[in-house]
Amino acid sequence: MPDANPPSTTARRGPARLRQLRPTPVLVVLACATAPLAGFVYDNRYDLPDVAAVTPWWFATVAFGLLLLAGLTMATRRASVDALALVAGVVVASFYQFGRFSGAASPDVASLVRFAAIVGLVAFAVFRLATVPTARRFVGLLAVMLAVVPLLGYAAWRVSATAQAPHTARPSTAPTPTVDPAAADADVRLAGDGADADAADLASAGVAVAEDVAARPDVYVFVLDERARGDELAGRLGLDTSAFEAELTELGFSVSPTSFAAYPKTLLSLSSLFEMDYVATAPADVSDGLLRYRSLLEGDSQFVRAMRAQGYQHVYAHPGAFDWLGCDPTLADVCIEPRTDSLRLSEVDRTIAEMTPLQLLTSQTLLPYTDPVYVADQARQARTDAPQLVVGHILSPHGPYRYTDSCALRETFVEAAALDADGRKAAYLQDVICTDALTLQAVRSIVLRDPDAVIVVLSDHGSNFEIEGPTQAAWTEAGIVERFGVLDAVRAPGCDLPEERGVLVNLLRRVQACLDGTEPDLLPDRAFTWWEENPLGLEELPDAAARLQHPQR
Repeated sequence: MPDANPPSTTARRGPARLRQLRPTPVLVVLACATAPLAGFVYDNRYDLPDVAAVTPWWFATVAFGLLLLAGLTMATRRASVDALALVAGVVVASFYQFGRFSGAASPDVASLVRFAAIVGLVAFAVFRLATVPTARRFVGLLAVMLAVVPLLGYAAWRVSATAQAPHTARPSTAPTPTVDPAAADADVRLAGDGADADAADLASAGVAVAEDVAARPDVYVFVLDERARGDELAGRLGLDTSAFEAELTELGFSVSPTSFAAYPKTLLSLSSLFEMDYVATAPADVSDGLLRYRSLLEGDSQFVRAMRAQGYQHVYAHPGAFDWLGCDPTLADVCIEPRTDSLRLSEVDRTIAEMTPLQLLTSQTLLPYTDPVYVADQARQARTDAPQLVVGHILSPHGPYRYTDSCALRETFVEAAALDADGRKAAYLQDVICTDALTLQAVRSIVLRDPDAVIVVLSDHGSNFEIEGPTQAAWTEAGIVERFGVLDAVRAPGCDLPEERGVLVNLLRRVQACLDGTEPDLLPDRAFTWWEENPLGLEELPDAAARLQHPQR
């Protein structure tokens, strides 16, 4: 008599079960793998240099999710494949939530174990819920919506952007040499064709082009990111930097006690510095983000083009921490790479990794970093017969914080988010002290070798311990002054600079006029508030000069 209940193929483990994988469970896994990365793309739409940078993570996540689904399917007998797809989806989507789970605290193995236990419980609950067809369909549809909605939002934002066309790079026909820390003695040559092109363009526009190149002094521009103005450091944060400013004065610097940035953010502030103009004056100028201005930092600016036309070798040292602050080989004659003891992860890769358990690995390595001494030394090794324009962007004292009390490098840099208010303030001030000391060391060595060198030491904006934002009305007056007040120190032998120089937009106008022996054509002092949380909220600050140069205490 035949068996009334013959074994079903659904009761078998192994590859035979894979025949039950239909499009629906695969689609659910795809949606769950896509959702966290789609949200990342939308949330960072104003700052993401290239969406393609996210695609390797998407492919890896999809592959892991499908392999997990296949493994669960083969390892079970009668479990619904649709329910298993939701379990796999929970696991892959949760992978990108570890950063939120660990929060500001430094991640460790114990936190990973706790996180895995919670994910396991959630996955089990979803599996049990998925036994109800209506609930299973609802959860699957929710996963698809979480993936599709951010992507549609990003696409709509791209289509509706109304800003002007972005600045375009001016490609050089010569290759750009790179000074790498691992090969510092490499032979470096000037990419002269780009400079010749700039000279021709500027000459046709009526800009004077120097014939006696050898007589031009070297020019150094050191940007100390987020270094607050001296009066703000002393009066608001309790750090007296008068000795630093006095030593700069002894070395021939004019230190302006009242200078201020035109914008509170790096990309806008430095773009306006090198373009020698206000790059954004209306919300439409930032409606598609700030990345349109990155080429101005990298060398496609009025100041750098004019200097290259004068025969200068443009040497750019980028801080390495942010993709949009990198060195474009079409816009610099020499790229100085930052130092690091770790893999050179891009900013996108590092940011995504910090969302996942992989942050346990990335947090144990040093981010790329530079300092003024390193930049000056690398620029000297790149020297040719041409005068140099050296632009060194030093991320310190901006976080992550690098220095111990003895100004040695920390074993691992500390993110500001990992500290409470007092800890962040202490770490910031320590980095100010150490960065100031390294700046003085670099300046002394430059002046000793080259007494005629023109040296500019500045910050892009001040600190932000009191800013509340994201609208101008929400900022406190104290927070505005703290954020906009900047370091502005210039050593220009033979030039008479005013002690109070106002907005940074005019700083390189003054330097260029000094080099050319002319009177500077200065722009009116203006300032604009802007913050990421309100990207279209660019707004001019009324009475900027009066409020920022001589604030009421």
